[in-house]
Amino acid sequence: MSEQNLPENFLEYLSSLEYQYLLKSKIPLGVYVLPDLEEPLKWHCVIFLNEGVYKGGIFKFKILFPQEFPNTCPIVIFQSQIFHPQIDKSGMLNTTPEFETWNPYKFHVIDLLKYIKKIFNPIKIKGGINSSAVQLFENNKREFEQKVRKNVIDSIKNVYKSTEKGDLQFSKWDSKLEQIGLTILKEKGAEQFLSLQQNENHNLVQFSEKDSNQSNVEKITSFFSSIGNKIVEF
Repeated sequence: MSEQNLPENFLEYLSSLEYQYLLKSKIPLGVYVLPDLEEPLKWHCVIFLNEGVYKGGIFKFKILFPQEFPNTCPIVIFQSQIFHPQIDKSGMLNTTPEFETWNPYKFHVIDLLKYIKKIFNPIKIKGGINSSAVQLFENNKREFEQKVRKNVIDSIKNVYKSTEKGDLQFSKWDSKLEQIGLTILKEKGAEQFLSLQQNENHNLVQFSEKDSNQSNVEKITSFFSSIGNKIVEF
């Protein structure tokens, strides 16, 4: 494609096509995405991690489509604090190790999501942009893991907090909704359950537990895993 920047309305069309492609793809387990209703070039995302040193973490991030898209890789910014060799202090993800040159005929956002899932296990420091995390990972794994665990605990404590307008939000567990949801899951599948939970407020994801502690959040992660890789279109 031409290097010339495209009109914003066409960029919005391209991002919409990417989302449609995403809906038809096999989404990485534990990753959920919702395009912003007011800013189509911004997607709100969350990842639930269930393995490795980041296990139990619930990290929010957003994907931004720059004016140079589709000739350049979308920008990924983590809103949850994460100590990681490939994520700088501002939350910006280093995409160069996987997409040194973004090829619009070869890559899609689904590939970016797979890369995001992959950076957490195993951890790779080659080309890392967070020098503190790189050095600590190389020289003091124990301290590195302590910092990571703090990130995980903080992500659990802050699971109900909104990071910005329109992001994926969580609310306290409602046992009545649980029973309704389980019934619908049996009859119509996970997509219908998710749609029901989003019925009153398309920005609200009604998955959480009574308390923000490790064991309960693991239940949430297990529940998401049990219903499979689903992204709901709004």
